[in-house]
Amino acid sequence: MPRVVIGIETSYDGKRDQLYLLEPTSHEGERTLDINAMLLEAISRIELDIENADSANPAHNAQSMEALGKAVYEVLRTHPVIDSEAADHFTIHNPTLSPLYFFLNTDKARLLDIPWEAIHAPDAGFLAQSRNYAVARAIKLEGYVEPWLFRPPLRVMAVLGVNTGKQNKTSALGQYKALREALAHSELAVRLHVLSCEPRLVARIRRDGRSMPEDQQIEAEFLRSAKTLRKSMETFQPHILHFFCHGKADEQPAIQIATQLSWTSGIHTEDIMVGAGDIKQFGATDDSLLLVTLACCEGASQGSGSTALSMSLAQQLVSVGVPAVVGMRKPILTGLADTFSELFYQELLKELTACVASANGHADGGAEVHLACALHALRRSLFNHGQASPSLQWTMPVLYTRLAPFRIKVDMGEAQSRAMLAQERALARTEHLLKKAPRRMIAPIQRARATLDARLKSQQRGQANGKRNNSRPD
Repeated sequence: MPRVVIGIETSYDGKRDQLYLLEPTSHEGERTLDINAMLLEAISRIELDIENADSANPAHNAQSMEALGKAVYEVLRTHPVIDSEAADHFTIHNPTLSPLYFFLNTDKARLLDIPWEAIHAPDAGFLAQSRNYAVARAIKLEGYVEPWLFRPPLRVMAVLGVNTGKQNKTSALGQYKALREALAHSELAVRLHVLSCEPRLVARIRRDGRSMPEDQQIEAEFLRSAKTLRKSMETFQPHILHFFCHGKADEQPAIQIATQLSWTSGIHTEDIMVGAGDIKQFGATDDSLLLVTLACCEGASQGSGSTALSMSLAQQLVSVGVPAVVGMRKPILTGLADTFSELFYQELLKELTACVASANGHADGGAEVHLACALHALRRSLFNHGQASPSLQWTMPVLYTRLAPFRIKVDMGEAQSRAMLAQERALARTEHLLKKAPRRMIAPIQRARATLDARLKSQQRGQANGKRNNSRPD
């Protein structure tokens, strides 16, 4: 899958903001070009206008959104190499979905806060809304990056805790339903572990867990303290770590998680404050972790300070070793967070399933995965949902990842055999149910049977590929 990488960096003396094309590398010409400061100021003015716009005037908002995207593109096309080389990729004729990465080698808030995801090209429109581009941000890390080794089942930990005071509480039930719905359609075996501050939600999840199929496990525990969070992370070792809580981009960006006591009392002093360093100390940044999702306000927004700790929480997490982090550029409403979680994880699981199938058993570097593609359908859905009154909400989710290509290696081991056995047993049960089911239940059972059959065949293909690859001579 071809990708385009555009570099945006600040010079060592901090006086110049520069632009260059990093990939593809077949070009010749000037490597860097100073960015026109007036263009950056124009982008900021347009975005502020959209944020303050009257939602009852969709025509004005639509024009402003397009003006914003064109202004972002105008910044890029001032570079002659980008204008001539990369522009060939930014067309509706691009035959495949291609990742477009903005390599942000800068600590300047005015560059990091620009909605690069809103780029609008003349022939393709909003690139993130086209069928051709998945837009993300990249950070360079020193040294070789080992492929991520995946051993099933996929372990997802969801930390759900929003403290909005004693009155008018904000429940995380919508988040849980969104996650459960997305994971229910996964062809990979999944284990979901939820930490929640809400007694009713914990009870609900535990009831649901007792009726889940063998390859879809759900469990819950109370989030009582930072010690509980640390112990759960160390024990569970999640592949995906999901947070739904308060986020803030003050001098040092962090997230604020409600505990069982703070949820009950409404006292914010009992909340847990968590920064990038805390998550690393909790033992969640070892080789098992693939992704951190910040379904909260300002997880990808720059802090007000002037040190490295003022970088957005998303950037800091990638810097300390997390392969990829999704966060929000601005404050968001609970409804957007719920929609984001369901749509994002549906697409993420499709991407991971395809990569696991192709990587299974490979003795080489494994299969390359583009997590940016998981945001593609999400942004299109959010954009279409807001057509009546176009807004910036589809530009809120931001993916930060490593600049180096990210690869997955798979060790299915005994887990695959157990999963395949569970699928075979489930298929046998559905066949038995069909013989005795009333007419109204036949169609739902047949749909469930088709899903199980597809999962089993996918696992069988992956196992066969692994055996063939492992049998090849060195």
